[in-house]
Amino acid sequence: MPKSRIFIHSSTIPAAPQAVWDWHMHPDALRLLTPWWTPVSVLAGPPQGGLSDGARVLLRVWMGPVPVRWVAAHESFTPPESFVDVQEEGPFRLWRHTHSFEPVPIPATGESATRYVDMVEYSTGLPVVLEAVAAALLEIQFRFLFRHRHAVVRRHFADHGNGR
Repeated sequence: MPKSRIFIHSSTIPAAPQAVWDWHMHPDALRLLTPWWTPVSVLAGPPQGGLSDGARVLLRVWMGPVPVRWVAAHESFTPPESFVDVQEEGPFRLWRHTHSFEPVPIPATGESATRYVDMVEYSTGLPVVLEAVAAALLEIQFRFLFRHRHAVVRRHFADHGNGR
């Protein structure tokens, strides 16, 4: 079996970690973070109260012409520092997505911004040669996806204040 791969994307958000955390806990966050061009539909979840430890989300992901069911469970909640979503059922052999929100001091003001980090550990479960090709294609998709997600969060705080 091929070893897992790691993808990391990070950026700085001009808001305190608690505010960025709170934004991610909102029930509409997943919908807002999903780019219009991705073949993903949220079928169920997150719960009305937003994400929480143990919450599950049901997605439909299109792999070419084939719809694939994806069930993600949320765990390891450490407010306002991090949480994880893990694929329980879906297109990957392994999918573990850690969302981290780290304080970044702003010396001039004494306040903090947030280093927002998405780290995805994944494996397609394909044979080694095909895994390498799939990983190269996924890396491109992940770059676009996570740039979009971070831009959505950054734009929210630019439009609505920094949450301090």
